Amino acid sequence: KNSDAYFMLFGSDWKSIENNAKYPLSLQFDDEQPWTGDAIGIHLGELPGLALTFSDKKFMEEFAKARGLRVKFQDRQIAWLTLRDSKDAIEELGTCQSSVEALRAKANAQSRDPFANSKTENKDPFARQ
Repeated sequence: KNSDAYFMLFGSDWKSIENNAKYPLSLQFDDEQPWTGDAIGIHLGELPGLALTFSDKKFMEEFAKARGLRVKFQDRQIAWLTLRDSKDAIEELGTCQSSVEALRAKANAQSRDPFANSKTENKDPFARQ
């Protein structure tokens, strides 16, 4: 199973971005057809940004081959990123994201209850007897 690839874009001037709000974006590599989807508002510390996930392998293939990426919000260009000579780095980025997702899945599979494997009968030390 392929996990989603995610794309994040941050802008210090984007103070109005709200956490978890949806923002429709268009991402276009070179002269390819634009990819569209709802990005989610996020903050990395105080830095506002947008996160968008893609599960189509073609997205990463276009990303790896592209010379540039145009990002639009409401038909207004908000970013132009040069991607020239970035193929190797983008492939490593995909490998890194896959590793992070594997670790996240493993952590989610493990119980988060520290009392789950306790040998004591009463797992709640604060419970009244």
